[in-house]
Amino acid sequence: MGISLELFYTPTILAILPMGFCYPGTGKSGDLSPRHECASQWRNAFNMMENIQLTLIIGKYVQDWHLGASQKSNLTETVKAWKEY
Repeated sequence: MGISLELFYTPTILAILPMGFCYPGTGKSGDLSPRHECASQWRNAFNMMENIQLTLIIGKYVQDWHLGASQKSNLTETVKAWKEY
């Protein structure tokens, strides 16, 4: 991202947030998808935060949430097309 470690670890500057704060457990190939009611609550709270200058959406579940039908056929293709978003 081109920032220093000091800036990266400054909580008033940068935050890393999950889709929801309710751990859904694990499935065959990783974590299960976030429970919808939990993800909705936390994504809506995230949208109320002021002064957000950049949001990086990392992972399939969060891309599904934010990009919906505008994403590509798979995660790799969506990431490759990042400039479109």
